[in-house]
Amino acid sequence: MEIREKERNDKLGKIVWELSAGKEEIGKGIDKSYHEAQKYAQIPGFRKGKVPRRILEAKVGKDYFFDEVKKELVEQGLKELSEKKIQHLAEDLNIVTATTDEIKFEIITYDVPQITALDYKHIKADRERVNVADSVVEDTIETMRKRMAVVKNIDDRPAENGDIAVIDFEGFVDGKKFSGGSGNNSQVKLGSHQMLPELESGIVGMKPTESREIPVTFPADYKAKKLAGQPAVFKVTLRELKQEVLPEKDNELAKDLNYGSMDEMRQKVRERYQQMKTEEVDSAAASTIIKTIAERIRIEAPRLLVEEEIDRLVEVFEENVKHSYRDFKLDSYLKETKQELEKFRENYKVQAENNVKGQLVIQGVIRAENVTISEEELKEKAKKVVQGMGLSEEYAEKYFQNKKQRNALESDLKVERAIRILIDSADITEVDKLPETEKEAEA
Repeated sequence: MEIREKERNDKLGKIVWELSAGKEEIGKGIDKSYHEAQKYAQIPGFRKGKVPRRILEAKVGKDYFFDEVKKELVEQGLKELSEKKIQHLAEDLNIVTATTDEIKFEIITYDVPQITALDYKHIKADRERVNVADSVVEDTIETMRKRMAVVKNIDDRPAENGDIAVIDFEGFVDGKKFSGGSGNNSQVKLGSHQMLPELESGIVGMKPTESREIPVTFPADYKAKKLAGQPAVFKVTLRELKQEVLPEKDNELAKDLNYGSMDEMRQKVRERYQQMKTEEVDSAAASTIIKTIAERIRIEAPRLLVEEEIDRLVEVFEENVKHSYRDFKLDSYLKETKQELEKFRENYKVQAENNVKGQLVIQGVIRAENVTISEEELKEKAKKVVQGMGLSEEYAEKYFQNKKQRNALESDLKVERAIRILIDSADITEVDKLPETEKEAEA
C-alpha cells in the first residue's frame, strides 16, 4: 500500500491523502479472499475446503473477491494513517480507480488539537436531586393503559368528544374547492385539535352515514397564508364512528404488560423513570463540568470539526420538523422565511463550537485515563442496541461483527466511561432544582 499526501490546506488543517495498491498486491488479496471463502463454502459434489475457484466464482460472482479486496485495502489504509498519529479521519472516502491493475482512493484527514495536561478533578457542579413523584408513575401507567385500548365501532349514538370519526370531507372558500382541503376515510379523534377545532366541534352530534355542512374560519396565523383568516365551509360525511375502550387498571392489565402485579408494575416504572432521570441530571452536570474545563484550557475548536457539527445540527433540525411536516424541505423553508443558508447555519455556530470543545475534552479524558472497553462490554452494548431496535438477541452477534458498528459501539462506551469519570471526580452539590438560565445554557 502506497500512501502520499496529495493536497494540504494549513488554514483548515486539512490534508487529502491518496492511497493506492498495484496489480501484484491486488492479485495476492484476491487469492487470499478466495482461500478464505473456500474454507467455508458448502457446494454439493465438493468436499468442504476443496471447491474449485471457477465453481466458487460462478456461485458468488466473480466481483465478490475483488470487492472483498477493496474493503480490505480501505481498512488497511485507515489503519496505516492511524499509525501516522492522524487525529481525525473523515468518514467519507473517494474511490478514484478500481480495477484489477490498480486500486486508488482518497481520504481526508485534519488536525485535532490534543489536550495533554487536563485538570478535571474536583470541578464544582450542581446536580438536580431525583425524586419520582407518584403522579409521574400513575401518568406513565395511564399512557401504557391507553396503548392497550380496544377500538370498537359505534352505531347506536351520535359522535362525542373523544370518539374516533372516519370522515370524507371537502373544503370550500367562496364556493370553490381549495388545495389540500379534501380527504377520504380520514380518521380524527374529536376534541384532539388534529383538525380545525370548529370542524371537530361540528362533527360532534353526527351519526354514522350522516352528512353535514360545517362553517369554519381559518386562524389568522394559519400556515397556508392564502387561507389565513378566511371563512370556509366543509362538507363532511361521517362514514364510521369508533370508540377506544380502556382496560381496567388492575393485575390483569399488569400481566398483559408482562408484570406480575400492579404493585410490581408501579415499582418497575418508578425504577425505570429514576434511572432515566438520573442519566438526564448526570448529563446536565457533565455538561457543566466539560464547559468549565474547556474554558480553563482555552482550546479552539477546529473549523472543519465545527462545520461537520453544524451539518449534524442542521440535519437534526430537519428531522425534527419532518415529524410534524413530512414534506418539509429546508430550501423551501429558507425561501419562505427569507434566510440565506449561510446565515441559517451561522445560528448553530456557537452551539457547534461548544459541542466540539466538549468532544475534545472527553477525548482528553479517554487518553488520560487510558480508557479501554472489554469484549464482554461490547457484546452487552450490542445486545442493548438491537433490543432498542426491536430485533432479537440473535441479531446482536451479527451487529457486533460489523467493524463499523463495532467501532461505533466502542466509541460510545468510551465516551460514557469518560463522562462517568468526570462526574465521579467532580465536587457535586445536590440541589432541588437547577436555575432555568443554567438549564438553558446546558441545552
